[in-house]
Amino acid sequence: MDEIRKKAHQYFSDSVAKKNINNFKEALELIEKAINITPEVSLYWCTKAQYQFDLGRFSYALVSVEKAIELKPRNFIAWGIKGLIKRNMGECRQAAEAFIESLKIKPDFNVYSLLSAVQLEFDSKAALQSAKKALELNPEWEEAQNLFKKAEKQIERDSPQVE
Repeated sequence: MDEIRKKAHQYFSDSVAKKNINNFKEALELIEKAINITPEVSLYWCTKAQYQFDLGRFSYALVSVEKAIELKPRNFIAWGIKGLIKRNMGECRQAAEAFIESLKIKPDFNVYSLLSAVQLEFDSKAALQSAKKALELNPEWEEAQNLFKKAEKQIERDSPQVE
């Protein structure tokens, strides 16, 4: 590892240490230093997006995560973070699209649950299927069990009643 990459990695490691003690301001400053000297590293942009998200700076986080995805389109973590950002911005369909991209790269029960939760806002049947996939990966996942039940109730409620 050359000296520049070593320095950038040290900034990254130090930023994680600061984040772990909830010092997001310094964590963000350190990850920005890593990005300034190695802007081609998707992981650093993804980390910056996560810190900005944690600070509630969703618009800034979206710019950072988009850069992470541009640098490494198959970064399933970046797609998941994008989904979280879009969810918190109230853009459930776009959040679902991002979670689906993450799942295409790496199926994960937690991401299926996140997908199911946002799909409940606009497509109960899809939400039911996503919760079902989460439970296939982890049958004990309580969150997915609850989402499955919510989706079933919503589908039942939305179905025309036969008299």
